[in-house]
Amino acid sequence: HKLAAEAFNLSMALDKVNAELSRETALFQETGTIMDQQARIIRDVESSNRFLGVTAAETGQAMGALQSSMADFTRMSKSDKKAISNTATVMQELGINAGTSAQIFDKATKSLGYQNSEIRGISDELHATAQSLGVPFKQIADDFNTVATELAFYGEGAIDVFKDLSKQSKATGLSMQNLLKIGGQAFNTFDGAAQKVGRLNAILGGPYLNSIDM
Repeated sequence: HKLAAEAFNLSMALDKVNAELSRETALFQETGTIMDQQARIIRDVESSNRFLGVTAAETGQAMGALQSSMADFTRMSKSDKKAISNTATVMQELGINAGTSAQIFDKATKSLGYQNSEIRGISDELHATAQSLGVPFKQIADDFNTVATELAFYGEGAIDVFKDLSKQSKATGLSMQNLLKIGGQAFNTFDGAAQKVGRLNAILGGPYLNSIDM
């Protein structure tokens, strides 16, 4: 009876997910039903994260955000879709809006040079940064989403630059945006980065940052 009830609840949840996705994206409007692949991904992600309290509806919500805000998501392999949906769903359980996660993943692959298989690593590093600094994961995720494009010059090294800036934001009380505004030049060329680093260090009172290390 318990298994039957769980199957019934999952079926109802998938119906709800289908309706939500149909409203949010054009992907399913022709058929009006979830494609088999998407349905299997939702079931797999929900099942593997049930211990976190994840539901099929929540997984579907995360997938809908990925389809809307991550340009390449619909063209990915099934394994990449599943892995990235899993990461977005877990981040959602940790308080990160699925839309924010999708935007972070999109910038990571489009602007920072990350591969789909490396998306989980970004999530882990951002979460570790939040824990080490004692600040909410949501704040770190929101900050990274805001500044990732400005740090695109560093490619995959942008995450390390971001972690250094997060430390300074915590130490000085300055917001990430205010730190980036100091110096007037964006972190998008080596010379611009060197100038901004010099001004940041002068204001912060020490050699906290180094453009070469970045």
